[in-house]
Amino acid sequence: MRLFLIDYENVNSAGLDGISMLTQRDRVILFYSASANTISFDVYDELINSRVAFERLNLNSSGKNALDFQLVTYLGYLIAKQEAKEYYIISKDTGYCAALDFCKKQFGAKVQMKPSIKSAIAGKTPIPVKKKPVAVQRQPKSDTRMIGPEELLAQMDPPVPKDLAAEILSCMKESRTESEFHNALQNQIRSADTKRYYHHLKRYFKAIKAGK
Repeated sequence: MRLFLIDYENVNSAGLDGISMLTQRDRVILFYSASANTISFDVYDELINSRVAFERLNLNSSGKNALDFQLVTYLGYLIAKQEAKEYYIISKDTGYCAALDFCKKQFGAKVQMKPSIKSAIAGKTPIPVKKKPVAVQRQPKSDTRMIGPEELLAQMDPPVPKDLAAEILSCMKESRTESEFHNALQNQIRSADTKRYYHHLKRYFKAIKAGK
């Protein structure tokens, strides 16, 4: 059960905002005095429509911080009786901080201060976050097929004539090593572009010799 103690002198109707979101297992105790005893119609409608256990404590004692002292005293009494699992003081008065720290350290109580009921219960129901599917990038398979004259023409720049392309591939097929291929090009092609042909096809040499 969650228990909400409302410092109505401090927060007024705004502190009750969100009361309709509570359940019948929750409990709200409103501490009010002659200086703070009115409620807005909107919050009254929320209160009527809620299923929460609701109580009012009219504090007639006068004096500075009288309501605060009585609220804290009642909080200690409720904690001692183990009335709830979670306690909330609905107020903006930082004067409660020392009392809350004491209750946490001495009694191990789960007690917090919030400006309204709505802010107290915000995020209590976690919303599942949909993870974006991670796109798996497939690595392209290396092209290790036998390179024919047509493909050679498509890869060379400027284009190589078909007959010359066939002759270059013949040098590659007849060579056992890259060094032999280089020498075959120089001996048979006899062109200023021999070095360019060699460097362009060197990366395909092993694949072609493997017959893939």
